[in-house]
Amino acid sequence: MKRTTVTFTIGALLVGGAAVVAPTQASALELGHHAPSVQVPAVHHAAAASTHRTTATDSQLVVTAIRHSNLLGAVTPSNLDISQVKFTADHAWASALATPKNGQTDPAQVLLKKSGATWTVRDLGTASIGCGIAPQSVRNTLGLHGPC
Repeated sequence: MKRTTVTFTIGALLVGGAAVVAPTQASALELGHHAPSVQVPAVHHAAAASTHRTTATDSQLVVTAIRHSNLLGAVTPSNLDISQVKFTADHAWASALATPKNGQTDPAQVLLKKSGATWTVRDLGTASIGCGIAPQSVRNTLGLHGPC
């Protein structure tokens, strides 16, 4: 049996949940018209992870976390406008302003913490938000009200 060494270089394009592998250079092997493909688990914010850029999805995840938070009390998610979403440079913390549409309560600042791909509301209120929860530098960056 004759042993032949085959060398080829492939390139991969990662797209929301799938990797499409396409040959870019081949020697001693004809790969044909169909490039192999492999399933890859979906990764949210893959492009943003290294640059810490904010994407529309990041903001949507923050809004969803706020709307599903037990800290809203009697305010229903459908009665809530969420605005002024901000992120820290390391993308570990976020804040937003939650305003009831019917004036049921005063607008509240919301502090969120990211763990993995999940945003969790850590504090919500009108003053001293994040005290004892987030470092002062995070509070300053996000513009949270009130002294601790």
